[in-house]
Amino acid sequence: MGLERFEIFRVELEWRNCRDRRPIVVVAPQWYLDSFPREDVLVALMSGQLDMLDTSCHFLIDSSRPEFPATGLQRSSYVAVNYMTHVERSALTTPVGKLADGLAEEFKAFLLRFFA
Repeated sequence: MGLERFEIFRVELEWRNCRDRRPIVVVAPQWYLDSFPREDVLVALMSGQLDMLDTSCHFLIDSSRPEFPATGLQRSSYVAVNYMTHVERSALTTPVGKLADGLAEEFKAFLLRFFA
């Protein structure tokens, strides 16, 4: 399956002692550990609980943005860059959307700043 960077899927994961289906964004569809390619996919967890938003490590996806409909999300949400994990490629079946255009560029810049 050809995954694309910044595609959004819903998968069952545990986060903050709660296991449920939640949106995730693909950060790296192909990544390496000690020069060996991994078969799983690096993702960042997402949440719509804006009262937990921490702009130092969370990237806001505001529903008022013109690119928002392409995300497939139902409400404003954030990507928790500080909560990355890996999931099996087989768990990512049908994307609900993706970060596109200016939103994708801003997220890429946010990742670069966060990991600088």
